[in-house]
Amino acid sequence: MGQRVLGQFLDLPEDDPRRTYVEFTLEPAGAGTRLTVVETGFAQLPDDAYRKVYDGHSEGWARELGELTGHLDAR
Repeated sequence: MGQRVLGQFLDLPEDDPRRTYVEFTLEPAGAGTRLTVVETGFAQLPDDAYRKVYDGHSEGWARELGELTGHLDAR
């Protein structure tokens, strides 16, 4: 079993029950480590916001994980 870290990344008022949650799991993979990122909670968003938020987060994770890969490959 790998290490898991949970977090939430959505700017909503503190008393608003709608949230997205992000789970990061680190697991050994051969000579390296596998990072799995799962974000959930989009179904709680209003229909008019769902696609924009989902697409924005998907693009953001692709960009951030690409930067992480580039940083780690340079080491």
